[in-house]
Amino acid sequence: MSMVALAWPNKPTGAGRRVRSLVAVYNGYLTTQTAKATRTMPPNEECPNCRQKVEDWHVEWYKTEGPSLYKGLAAMDCPVCGQPVGFLQGKIGPAPPGVPLVRRYADRAAEWAASQAVSAGGTLQGYLSAAGAGTQYVNYWTPQEVQQADADEQAKKQGP
Repeated sequence: MSMVALAWPNKPTGAGRRVRSLVAVYNGYLTTQTAKATRTMPPNEECPNCRQKVEDWHVEWYKTEGPSLYKGLAAMDCPVCGQPVGFLQGKIGPAPPGVPLVRRYADRAAEWAASQAVSAGGTLQGYLSAAGAGTQYVNYWTPQEVQQADADEQAKKQGP
């Protein structure tokens, strides 16, 4: 599963329910936490470098780098300016000095788009070209990388 679920104690969920314990799945990294609320990726957070609002940081488009990003051992790149951005403890901020910069994977984005961007045709290309958060990633990969990721995702659906 590539979705992100993080927990913060002592906060009600949007529906007023309280969560006691959950397993957070973060790019394959499992942690059990006691909490009273869950949150997903930080939407509409400003890049600490270019100061542009990023509608969705799409941390779920990484493969195994999630725990390193969360622990401050790696930095992600801003989809607008390409500069390193930190994600220490799930908060957008300046990148820690000297850590490697990691890029999102087109194949993970295409896999995500197949189930989460259905209104945009269920493809990465559709998501990148539809109005909304995807447009900030329109130049993130080459057109060939996007096309190949969508083709690979379609082939996975069709099976052998």
